[in-house]
Amino acid sequence: MLASPRQVIRQQSPEPSKHGLRDLQLVQDFLEPRVTVRDDTLEFLIALDPDLIRTTLEPEWFTLPQKAAVEKLAGREFHRAWEFLAALEQESPDWRLMPAVTKDEVKDLEAKRQFMLRTFRVRAGP
Repeated sequence: MLASPRQVIRQQSPEPSKHGLRDLQLVQDFLEPRVTVRDDTLEFLIALDPDLIRTTLEPEWFTLPQKAAVEKLAGREFHRAWEFLAALEQESPDWRLMPAVTKDEVKDLEAKRQFMLRTFRVRAGP
């Protein structure tokens, strides 16, 4: 079972520095998906269609490790946005928010993550 974003953050920095609380909040805000996926009713799910992966991931925007991570997850389905994002992070560190990144890099990664959630979101059920 995948750890929640909060558990991952706590495992990575159990004792925050003097700026740790601010950094922790920044990371938590970043990990909270802004695309609404109705987790309570499972109305939507994230499904990684291999054909859609090939046609939508632009090599100019995504790094090779990011694209490879998505391709490794091809065919899988996720019922929670955070599970999908955590799986991407497990496959490649390029999907993770690193401590020494600029605001532009944070915005770029967030835009990519939101793109992924929007692109592979499908209606669940019949």
